[in-house]
Amino acid sequence: MNLSPSTASRLADAVLYIHFGIVCFILLGFILIAAGTAFRWRWTKNRLFRHIHLGLMLLVALQALLGRLCSFTTLEHNLRIAAGEAGYKRGLIADFISGLLYYELPDWVFTLVYTAAAITALFLFIIWPPEGGKGK
Repeated sequence: MNLSPSTASRLADAVLYIHFGIVCFILLGFILIAAGTAFRWRWTKNRLFRHIHLGLMLLVALQALLGRLCSFTTLEHNLRIAAGEAGYKRGLIADFISGLLYYELPDWVFTLVYTAAAITALFLFIIWPPEGGKGK
């Protein structure tokens, strides 16, 4: 990949924002699905929403169990290197989002949390299954 440093930096920020959006989707999905189970909100049984939520959570857990970094984390890191950035020299919003996404903890903690979250997502999928056809 032959990118200018400014292009690589902008792409790294874009990857960070997409990554943050996916994390928000997963976390908010848990809250909404659990509330939907309690309050019988039928829209939280949307087949497309539920399959994407479960699939993303299973993917995150599988990567952790295999000892692999998230693909978004790796891509962002490589783009930052291509941009010639040492550490994290981003804008205010990018630094804020990065602080929310990345923590200094042992790998086993993340593996445990992601696996527990995947089991929870699967449990919610079973007790409050999706219904309807595609996208219903």
